[in-house]
Amino acid sequence: MSGDQSVKGKRNQKEMIMSPPLKRRGFVLSEILSTERSYVSGLSIILNVYQKPAVEGFFITQEDIDKIILPIVETIYALHQNLLKSLEERIGDLHGTDDPLVAEIFESFIPVVVPLYSAYLLNFDLATTQLKKLRESFHLFDAFLKVQKQTELAHKKDLDSYLITIVQRLPRYVLLFKELVQNTPKSHVEYNRLVKLYQRIQETVSTIDHEKKKSQQKDESIRLHIMFGLEKEMPQTRTLVYAAELSITRDKRGHRSKHPMFIKPLNSRKFRLLLFNDIIMLARYVKDDGEELVLVKRYQLLETTINTYIMEDSDNTAIKFANSIYYTPNANARDELLDAYAQLMASYAQIFGHL
Repeated sequence: MSGDQSVKGKRNQKEMIMSPPLKRRGFVLSEILSTERSYVSGLSIILNVYQKPAVEGFFITQEDIDKIILPIVETIYALHQNLLKSLEERIGDLHGTDDPLVAEIFESFIPVVVPLYSAYLLNFDLATTQLKKLRESFHLFDAFLKVQKQTELAHKKDLDSYLITIVQRLPRYVLLFKELVQNTPKSHVEYNRLVKLYQRIQETVSTIDHEKKKSQQKDESIRLHIMFGLEKEMPQTRTLVYAAELSITRDKRGHRSKHPMFIKPLNSRKFRLLLFNDIIMLARYVKDDGEELVLVKRYQLLETTINTYIMEDSDNTAIKFANSIYYTPNANARDELLDAYAQLMASYAQIFGHL
């Protein structure tokens, strides 16, 4: 290469490095580092301000604290400490034409940490419920948490606030890497790797969310069957697919009105329609302002249908189910119910060959 070409190449490289997109890339990299510092600090607070003092001060047993702050949090903390160290060394304080590469750091980090996050997220709701129960049952532990929240180390944030950051971390990476890809020129040496990394993290978050939803649906299915006294009859494969709030408008005498849309809803009964993957259940609330349900009836999927019910002056909330008219809270709720029912029946037909 001639001297002129070498000088020209260096000039072009410098122009590319100093271009606005790369300056914005630098800002994103700095944000990745900054949020990682904050996140690692939060994990440290969970363990050193809340967990260890609680056990060492005999405010709670190790067994109980492990139900709130899962043991894998310590592993997550250690992995993120190593990640932060690598980012500090690679990014540090950006100056001038610095353009650090980070794809390889996250390529090795993500596969290791994902199973831990998956386990944490699947157990998060249970841990949150357990924390609430322990605070209500052990007043000394509740007082300890309130005192720790006010300390300078905790920055006046309670334990719940720090625990939720673990749930939010992978989705935060999705946003950060989306921005990083958008501000990295396609000609950049790590552009393609960043795109693949972004897609991988995005798919991972979607997969975890899907698994969490399935787990929640299964837990809710079990809870409902226990409530109805049907736990022994529940097939292992049964899962709640969708649940809808319904009501029936009644007249002054307590009878179901033939034309409920044309009278004032003086007395309304609240129901919950439960769509499982193999059956439909209609349950009634014991109290309209409560959560306890009693089973009204079970229906096989091919035994009845859910259809739109259109009347004059209708507000698009009426449906017809099992030869009765019910009302959803609003038109969107009705559309969601009908869509869920259509998808359920399509899946059922695909599996069992019904048309």
